[in-house]
Amino acid sequence: MRRMLFLILLLQLAVLLAGCATSANSNATLANAPAQSILPPPAPPDWVTKLTDELAHGKVNTFDTLDEGSGVKFTLPQGFTKYHESRWFTRAVSAASVCIKVTRQDNVKDGTLDYWTALIQRTLATTHGLAIQPPRALVLDDGKSATLLEGVKQSNGVPMGYLVAYTITPRHVYLYEAWGPHAAFAAALPALETSVKSMQVSWMADVLF
Repeated sequence: MRRMLFLILLLQLAVLLAGCATSANSNATLANAPAQSILPPPAPPDWVTKLTDELAHGKVNTFDTLDEGSGVKFTLPQGFTKYHESRWFTRAVSAASVCIKVTRQDNVKDGTLDYWTALIQRTLATTHGLAIQPPRALVLDDGKSATLLEGVKQSNGVPMGYLVAYTITPRHVYLYEAWGPHAAFAAALPALETSVKSMQVSWMADVLF
């Protein structure tokens, strides 16, 4: 009987020691395993990195082409004059030097408003030094969803207001930018937001071109 009990105790001890060894080996394996790599955020496309470029340069680009049709229709705020419209660019300016630029860019596969918001917001803050307010969701007059980002940037010691609003289709991103001296920009902001909401994308141009 004693011999049997002794053998049972030896067997239990062997099992216990084997379990401890397995646990130790597992912990060592986890400790020595390479850390999982964290993918960097996607690099913004060229047009995102160039947002606010004209604001920073402090000049208005002038063109002599007008009313060729840009594929994007919107109502100008009162006091603004459209001076360029061709293909996917529309530009306007007010007497107070507040500028508007509406453009179209390519969307990425499965690109969403949230995707572009994260990319644009990060680029404006880190690359261009804008103090950005939280993004605001908008509903355009035609029912499409859009997002608006607004901020302030110092340009040669002068505070400049800036906004970019955008809506998307599976193929394209449509952007409405506005900027100008902060006081004039702030005064025009309600009218600018109304203008943003009036954007209408030509579905035929979006699909065919």
